[in-house]
Amino acid sequence: MSGIIAEQKWQWFMLKNNALSPDHAQFKSRATVAGFIGSNMLYWLGQNKFNVTSRPLDTQGLYKLLIRKRVDAVLANNYVMAKILQDATARQPIKIITVKDKPLAVYFSNSFISKHPKFLDAFNRHVSLCRGQLTPPDN
Repeated sequence: MSGIIAEQKWQWFMLKNNALSPDHAQFKSRATVAGFIGSNMLYWLGQNKFNVTSRPLDTQGLYKLLIRKRVDAVLANNYVMAKILQDATARQPIKIITVKDKPLAVYFSNSFISKHPKFLDAFNRHVSLCRGQLTPPDN
């Protein structure tokens, strides 16, 4: 695993007037939820036996399901959904509940790293530079 590329939170997004709460035991069986196709979040919902009723193609699709009241809650990346909510013309009151912090990183195979033993350190230095955590070396 590389150094952290970006911070990310998995968050539930729900209409504010929805009385269901992810903190209650019945949420898994009662709430209709969605995650987008191919996402780790959708996989996690399935593995944890949530009542997944929709699988749109992207986060925009999750937002549309939510505001049209087709699902009770959607699980999405905090940054992507925040941008969609900011740009939304329909201003629905939304409540947001953080499920977990899941920073993004890159995973390299052991065989790749064994063939290129200096790669990961160099890659991580560049990640730190890009994130502004290091100063560039003097030329």
